[in-house]
Amino acid sequence: TQLKLLASKPQIVGLSATITNSDELANWLGCILVKNDWRPVPLSEGVYDAGQVIMSDGKKFDVEPSLRGIPIDLGVQSVKDGGQSLVFAETRTRSKALATKAADIISQLLEKKESEELEKISKKILSNNEHTELVKTLAILIKKGVAFHHAGLNQNCRQTIETEFRKGTIKLLSSTPTLAAGVNLPARRVVISNINRYNAKVGGNRPISILEYKQLCGRAGRPQYDNYGESIIVGNGNSEDLMEYYVRGEPEPIVSKITDDKSLRTHVLSIIVTTPGIKKEDILDFFLQTLGGLQSRKATIKFAIDISLRFLTSAFLIIKKGERYAATEFGKKTSMLYIDPLTATYFRDAIENVSKERKHTFGFLHLISSCEEFFPKFSLRQKDYETASLMITNHSSELLAPISEYDCSRSLLALQSWITESSELVLSDNLGIESGDMHRMVETVDWLSYCLREISKHVERVDLLDELENLRRRIIYGIREELLDLVKVKGIGRIRARTLYKHGIKTLDDLAKIPVNKLSEIDKIGSTLADNIKSELRKVR
Repeated sequence: TQLKLLASKPQIVGLSATITNSDELANWLGCILVKNDWRPVPLSEGVYDAGQVIMSDGKKFDVEPSLRGIPIDLGVQSVKDGGQSLVFAETRTRSKALATKAADIISQLLEKKESEELEKISKKILSNNEHTELVKTLAILIKKGVAFHHAGLNQNCRQTIETEFRKGTIKLLSSTPTLAAGVNLPARRVVISNINRYNAKVGGNRPISILEYKQLCGRAGRPQYDNYGESIIVGNGNSEDLMEYYVRGEPEPIVSKITDDKSLRTHVLSIIVTTPGIKKEDILDFFLQTLGGLQSRKATIKFAIDISLRFLTSAFLIIKKGERYAATEFGKKTSMLYIDPLTATYFRDAIENVSKERKHTFGFLHLISSCEEFFPKFSLRQKDYETASLMITNHSSELLAPISEYDCSRSLLALQSWITESSELVLSDNLGIESGDMHRMVETVDWLSYCLREISKHVERVDLLDELENLRRRIIYGIREELLDLVKVKGIGRIRARTLYKHGIKTLDDLAKIPVNKLSEIDKIGSTLADNIKSELRKVR
C-alpha cells in the first residue's frame, strides 16, 4: 500500500499460482491481470477408495492392497512404473512410519548402481550429523531408496534428501506438508494420505483447505522426466465428497491478515512513526486503501484501529496531542526492531524492575520463550515436569519473577540445556527436541535477545547489556560462559572450543602463546586447522 501511494508510481508485478480472486488483487494493485493455465506437465487428480482410484478425467485403476497400507501401495505402484512418489503425511511421526513401511519393497526395485550410491549417501548423513535416533533411522532408510522429510531434521539432512530426490536416487519420499510450501520437489505421483491436519487454534484435527490441497497436488509431475503428474487423495468411504470438494472445488480466496490484532497494532505504530502528527481519520483512510480495507467494512476497520490506538497509547508507544498522534522514543525503537508492540511492552515491563548485581540468564530465557514472537514452542510432556521443577530450583537466583513448572515450556528446557553444551543426541533423547527444531529456536532467540538488549538500552538498564550480549552469543554457539573468548576466533565452534579448554587453552592469550605445532597435536585440530586458527586469531586481537 505504501508503494502504491508513492508519488513516483512504481511499476508493480505480482506473480502467483492458485489464486481464485486474482481479479480482486489486480484491481487493488491497479494492474492488468494476465491469466495462464499452462502447466509444463499435465496434472490428473483423483481419489482412492475401496481398492480403486477414480481420476478426475474418468480413468479408473485398481490398487492391490498390502499390509504396508494404501498410501505406500499407491507410492510403490508409481515407482514400479518408473516414476517417483511423494507421500504427504499429517505428522512427523507418520511421515517416518510411512517411509519405514516402504523401505523393504522399494529396496527390491533398486539397481546395483543405485544401491551403491545410496550407501554412500547414507554414510554421508551419519558422518555429518550426531547419531540421534532420527538420524540413524534416516540413514538406514536412505540405503533402501526411501526417506522422510520434516522440520525436525536439520538443514544438512533436508538438503541432502532434497538433492537426492531431485536426482532420482531416492525413489519415495514421505513428508509433512511443510515441504509443499517452501521447496520445489516434484514427483510423478503425489499421495495425500490424510486430508486432516492438527489445528492449534481449535485443539484438534480439521480438514485442510482446498488451497492447501492444491498446493500439495501441485508437486505432481516432473518437468523433463514425466509426461504426466498424478495426485491421489486416500479416502475412507467418502470418495465422492472428496472428489467434489477438493478435486472439483475452487480454492478459497486470498484474504488479507492486516486486520488481525497483532498485524494491525504493528502497522498502526509504523504509520504513526513514519508520519508524525497524523490524525485518526488519515490512519483510517490509509488502512481503507490496503487489501484488508478493500475486503472489510469501514466500521470494522475503524473499530479495530480504535482498539490498537488505545493499546499503543496506554503502553506509552504513542502520545496524542489534540487530534494528532506521534510516536514516543520507545514507540520508534519498537517499530525499528519490527517487533510486536505487545512483546516490546512485555520486555520493557519485565526488565525495568530487574534487580541489579546478579545474573538473570535463566530468567531472560524464560522471558524470551514465553513471548508471542517466540517459535517453535513445545509444551511440556508429563515426564518433563520434574525436570522443569529441578531446573527452576537450580536457577532460582536468576529468575526475573517467581515461576512454577506450569509456566515453562519444553523449549525453555532445551534452550537452557543448549547453552550448557548438551549435545543434539541428549536433546533428542531427553526432551524430544530434534536438531532442526533447535536450529529454529536459536535463530528466533538470537533475534529476540537482540531486541531485548536494545529495549534494555532504551530504558537505561546498561547493567544488563553485557549479560544479554553474552547470552546472545551463548545461544548462537551453544556454549557455557567460559568459552565465549575462544569462539571469537573464526573456525572455533562449541566442540573445538571445549576441546581447547580441556587442554588448558582457556583464553585468546592462551591460544596466542601455544606454538602452532603443539596446537596441531590437539585432538581433531591438525596442522591445516592450526594454521587457520592462528591466522584468524590475529584478526580478533
